[in-house]
Amino acid sequence: MRVLVVEDDAVARAALCDLLAMDGFFALPSSSPEQALAMLELAKVDAVVTSLELPRSGGLKIVHAASTQGTTRVVVVTNHVGSPQARAALAGGARRVLGKPLRYEMLISELRAPDDVGRRCKPR
Repeated sequence: MRVLVVEDDAVARAALCDLLAMDGFFALPSSSPEQALAMLELAKVDAVVTSLELPRSGGLKIVHAASTQGTTRVVVVTNHVGSPQARAALAGGARRVLGKPLRYEMLISELRAPDDVGRRCKPR
């Protein structure tokens, strides 16, 4: 499974990509909303994991773009799980909103769940 990882913190992005690779995923790292949007245009991805706290409302833009292109597994990671932005991400097509610090096992269960499980669940 090809997973686009969008995180502006270089250490967090590298660590998450390494963990995903160890679990058999092909992680595509992106450091900015602009880069991620370009990658979504150029590459077929099966899932997107994006930080919500990106410059210029980038997290929400990525959710919208990925959902519009048919990516069913869009997982948002945020410091503010119950925020209006997190609710907007769910309304915009995110499958799940997970809190920071990220519990990796929850992310993996979301990525491995069948397409019809977990769609548009409440924030955790």
